[in-house]
Amino acid sequence: MVAMRVGGISRVVVAAPRYLKQHPRIAEPGDLAKHQIVAMAHLPNSWTFAPQAGSSAPRTVQFTPRLVVNSTYAAVASAVAGRGVARMYSYQVAEQVGRGELEIVLADDEDPEMPAHLICPQGRISVPKVRAFTDFAVPRLKKQFALLKNSIKAR
Repeated sequence: MVAMRVGGISRVVVAAPRYLKQHPRIAEPGDLAKHQIVAMAHLPNSWTFAPQAGSSAPRTVQFTPRLVVNSTYAAVASAVAGRGVARMYSYQVAEQVGRGELEIVLADDEDPEMPAHLICPQGRISVPKVRAFTDFAVPRLKKQFALLKNSIKAR
């Protein structure tokens, strides 16, 4: 297999600015226990965060969700509507963060970015159609991931 890195994906905790104005400040993962959580139906009622400095143990926050949804679109829309705090992948909320509809909280507590790759079987990369596709797709995917990352970092 040949893996061509095209970008990175991270998890982010987001909430609408108006939600954040009306609720206690979220300074560390434990503060989420005091908040309304928008959760995905297929995931556990807990979020795990990177270990604190000087520790090797990840931090897990248990919660009772205010709203349970079964699609990422519903979770993002609910967070934008101010119904609570959601945890999504960066690419799922990049547009809303870029437009100021959502704010990222706890960015320093998240795990490192995960790499995103375009993968192709080793021998197939020399096939003209496959090579044409990768030559077309890789720079565009890299550009798109860079735009997503920049829209999130700009906030």
